[in-house]
Order: sequence, then structure tokens, then C-alpha cells
Amino acid sequence: MEILIVFLAIGICWGIIDHIFFMPKRKKAAEEGNAQAQYELGRHHELSANYVSSEAIKWYSKAAQQGHERAILRLAEIKREEEQSCFFRELQERYRRGMEAVKNGDAEEQYRLGMDYYGAYENEKLSSFYDQAIEWFLRAANLGHEEALARLKEIYRTPMGAKIIRRSNFPDITSLLGDYPSEYTLDWDSISKQYRKKQHYICQDCGVDLNSEKYLLHTHHLNRDKYDNREENLIALCANCHKKQPFHERRVSVSDSDLKKINLLRKQQGLRPQ
Repeated sequence: MEILIVFLAIGICWGIIDHIFFMPKRKKAAEEGNAQAQYELGRHHELSANYVSSEAIKWYSKAAQQGHERAILRLAEIKREEEQSCFFRELQERYRRGMEAVKNGDAEEQYRLGMDYYGAYENEKLSSFYDQAIEWFLRAANLGHEEALARLKEIYRTPMGAKIIRRSNFPDITSLLGDYPSEYTLDWDSISKQYRKKQHYICQDCGVDLNSEKYLLHTHHLNRDKYDNREENLIALCANCHKKQPFHERRVSVSDSDLKKINLLRKQQGLRPQ
């Protein structure tokens, strides 16, 4: 405890000495355009105020304009911290709105909340936002909101959306959405064949050439949405590389004989066996 008090006293004394003897020189150098002094002055304002003050931003910006790396990095950190703070404030506000909407039985507000989460999902690509959007659409539809029901019908046509809806606690709404969708689009076989042909039947991960065993090359959806057949969402993978994709260990079966064929081709082509 005594050691802590001593260190605290030293820190206070050093702060006073720095403020009296060094700060005037540092401020003068900063005003004359010294980038290091500008950065240090910005740091001083931030630490003394215990938050990022406008003065701190001003001096960091001046230093950054001259290419001072630490000032540039600190400004980037500040921007990232502000974005995260805004992000969490928005989450808190959505939660508050949701509780009010449930309490008041407000279907329109619940639908709007679903749209907010859906928009956030499209921007951030966080699956939890997608789940929340569907949850609020279900709640609104359960109260008779027609637009929410229409939105759910659209979502239900995708395998991922259908799975989330079917495991929800709104069986009456699920029964209004129609048949459970096929896992792939009707033209998937043709799309897959054309894509693999375009890749010359070569695995885009390990590089094995499967022209002699075309059936061992698969087409994988990168974002796991099997209705998203945009070329940038597709990748050609040998059966073994496909099996190694997240959540595919049990979904993709590769027999011992097929694995031997892939490894034999890899060996013949000068590639390391897997």
C-alpha cells in the first residue's frame, strides 16, 4: 500500500513538473508545426480530460496531416471506438423499442423493428440480426400485420430463412407460408456444371485437376445460402476440400476410395496428398 502511494505521488509530481516546465515548450512547438509536439499535445489533452476532447482531436488531426503515424493510428482508433459506441447504443434503443411494442401490442412498430434488423443484417452480415429480423416479423404477423407476413413469405423461400422460421414458436404463421422450399434452386445442376466447367474442373482450394474424375469436383456456396447463385458466391472444390468447409464435415461424405483417387491424382500432378 505504501509503495502504491509513493508511485501515485511520483506520478502527480511528474504531471505538475511536465505541465509547468515542458507543456509551454511543447505547445509552442506544436503551434509552429512540429508533428511530434502536436501528437503529444493531443495525447496530453486526451489523458488530462480522461476522454477524447475536441482539443485532442484538433492536435491529432494536425499531426496526422503531416503524416505522423501514431496520430493517424490514434484517429483511426477513435473513429472505430465511436462506431462501436454508436452500434451498441442502436442495439439498446432497438431493445427498448421492442419491449414497448410487445407491451402495447403494436404490430406496426414490431414490423418496423424487423425492418431495422433486416437492414442492419444486410449492412453488417451478422446472422444474429437476421434471426432478430425474422423474430420481429413473426411477432408482427402474429398480430395480423400483412406486410410482415409478405416479408416472411419472401424469406421462407430461402433454405436458411425457412429453417429459422420453422423452429420458431409461431406454428400458426408457419402454416400460412406454403411448402418447405427445396434446398437448391431448380436450375442448380446446370449452374453447378457450367461453373465447374469454367474452372476447368480444377479445385480452387488445393489445385488438383479432376478432369478425369469430374464427379469429384463440387460447387460450394461461400455464404451457405444455396439460393444465392451469384458467381462471386461460388467456389469449385474437390470433395475432400468441400468436406473441410465449416459445418460440412457431416453433410459431405467422401468414401475411402474417392479420397484415394484424389490423393493419387494429387501425387501424379506433383501436389502434396491430403
